[in-house]
Amino acid sequence: MIKMHGFIIVCSTNIHNFTDFTTLSNALALFSSVINWSVDLSDSDKVLRIEASLDISSTLIIELKSLGIRCTIMGIFTKKLCNS
Repeated sequence: MIKMHGFIIVCSTNIHNFTDFTTLSNALALFSSVINWSVDLSDSDKVLRIEASLDISSTLIIELKSLGIRCTIMGIFTKKLCNS
């Protein structure tokens, strides 16, 4: 079993509808390091939580901004990932 570190990136966004969600989904698909992600649309900050093998936060902000989605980093946390 190989242990490596990954990242949990938590952001506030301005995602409000299905079109925004689809745009976000397509943008995140471009990042091969993204393992899993979710958006809490019931939260006032529309919190985006990304689990990734690399810290993509800086690139993510730029990419989403170019698509009209505001993304503000609330926190970046390390996580141990296990590969067998």
